[in-house]
Amino acid sequence: MIQTLHIVPEYNEDLIYPAICKSMEALNIAADLRPEMKIVIKPNMVMAKSPDFPATTHPLVVKAVIRWLREQGMQHITIAESSGGLYNAEAMKHVYHVCGMDALSPEAELNMDFSAQTVNCPSGFKNHSFHLITPIVEADYIINICKLKTHAMTGYSGGIKNLFGTIPGLEKPQMHYRWPEIEDFSNMLLELAQTVSPQLTVMSLVKNIKQEMHIKMMYNITTFKNVFQYQMSNFNNAKTTI
Repeated sequence: MIQTLHIVPEYNEDLIYPAICKSMEALNIAADLRPEMKIVIKPNMVMAKSPDFPATTHPLVVKAVIRWLREQGMQHITIAESSGGLYNAEAMKHVYHVCGMDALSPEAELNMDFSAQTVNCPSGFKNHSFHLITPIVEADYIINICKLKTHAMTGYSGGIKNLFGTIPGLEKPQMHYRWPEIEDFSNMLLELAQTVSPQLTVMSLVKNIKQEMHIKMMYNITTFKNVFQYQMSNFNNAKTTI
């Protein structure tokens, strides 16, 4: 697994964008892209929270990825997410606005298609299919941009857990009811991740370091290429940039 780490001192576009460029170059992402592709960016917008609250993907990280994609000639870029509540126009417009994503339009389109489609899983999965939001199903290239953070059930939320937001709205609680135990729920998430199979994952985190009686903020930008095409126990062939 190829892995690199980029640390920037603050959420600042002038600092984040060079880190994203280095990550994309290290993974040779440009070679995978064609201008006519439908590219879908899946951020974490689990709830309507300000970017200052470390619960959702910071819009400056998404903006840096969009900027890089545009410079590669990408023409069709959509931001799509199903948050923890209702999945409809009124609810998602509010989430887009509070999370700061509406500021990224028109460089990227904010998804307003709230339909979903059933996608069959690979043979041998306990889940025979998943009901996924349409932009994810119809995408040619999926970029999963998540926030690494703690989670009450799974311990932490990263690239795999973020893909739970590809299941529409209030269908997500049904998955909790179906898989109430942590091991079964986690296995469901692995099957979901392998079914969605994003081509690229970008993960940011805010790390608190107690040093000389004050808190120093460090912002890590992490990217993964094709990791969900492999079982969790076999990442040797995956490309990772941190």
